[in-house]
Amino acid sequence: MEKYDEHGSFADPVVRCDKCQKIIKTVSLIRFGKCKHCSGRKVSSIGIMNEEEYKQLQDWGIDKDFLKRFEGVEDDD
Repeated sequence: MEKYDEHGSFADPVVRCDKCQKIIKTVSLIRFGKCKHCSGRKVSSIGIMNEEEYKQLQDWGIDKDFLKRFEGVEDDD
């Protein structure tokens, strides 16, 4: 089983706030109990992200195995 298997136990280092759509570190959510941007309490696992968000996660030092899930695929055009 992969480290970040969607059918395994939840271990994602970041989540997305359902209210403001910002990415939050899971440790921050555990610490404060809500989104630090909007105080929302509902979050979802990240399905997709844009390049800016991807670079932010790299700057935060998020696990490379997690980031691999979001690497782009080259177009054959």
